[in-house]
Amino acid sequence: MLNTLIVAAFISVLAGLVPLGQLAEATSIGTLFAFAIVNVGVLVLRYRSPELPRSFRTPLFFPPRRCSARSCASWSWPVSPG
Repeated sequence: MLNTLIVAAFISVLAGLVPLGQLAEATSIGTLFAFAIVNVGVLVLRYRSPELPRSFRTPLFFPPRRCSARSCASWSWPVSPG
């Protein structure tokens, strides 16, 4: 509970001091970075633990994951505040 209050206070101060455009750009960068991390994490898990049961399978697993991780990283580059 205390942790939630500390984070809420920090975010409230940040929202009051930083312009809305910069906050929106930071949110976009964070979302793209999260998608890239998930894609890389799925690839790592597939390599390190191939014996895990998978309820959903897809053909051509590796190329879409690599492409999506790269595209998320490249899209976040021009969005960076500057």
